Amino acid sequence: TVRVRSFRRLRSPLMADSSLWGKLVVTNWSIASNERPCAASYALTGGQEVCGRTCTSSIRLSQSATWVSNRHFVIQRDAEGVRILDISQYGTWLNGSMLQPHRWKTIEFNDEIEVRAMKEGQLAGSVKFRLELPTQPLSTAPTQPLSTAPTPLERSMSSEMGSPKRQ
Repeated sequence: TVRVRSFRRLRSPLMADSSLWGKLVVTNWSIASNERPCAASYALTGGQEVCGRTCTSSIRLSQSATWVSNRHFVIQRDAEGVRILDISQYGTWLNGSMLQPHRWKTIEFNDEIEVRAMKEGQLAGSVKFRLELPTQPLSTAPTQPLSTAPTPLERSMSSEMGSPKRQ
């Protein structure tokens, strides 16, 4: 029997935390409903992170994605390294190969994790993640999801610098 710690609070994706050790980046989302995941990147800060549809999942996917289990997979970082565990009814793929259910598998940074939607034996959609190292120093990790949009302060500074001064 495998024991998986449950989470009682939601965290914002990629939040500042002294134990930030990696992130899961959504690299592909293809499903007929075209509903997007809850975030583009998910911080990996604890010993164990659970991906699923429940509100207690630290890596939360949409409730309407019924092809995702409530608790689909677990990523764990411990003395043995980084490992993944498929706890779903539907399966989890690592670098294109289906994981054996309820068996820990060592994973590396830049590995691809996939949750697939199958319909009548055919691939009907999927969500893919890539395991990455944090890209920023821990003390300056963003407190909100990553975004390429400038902040209000950045917009005001660039407009002041780029526009001619009125006399």
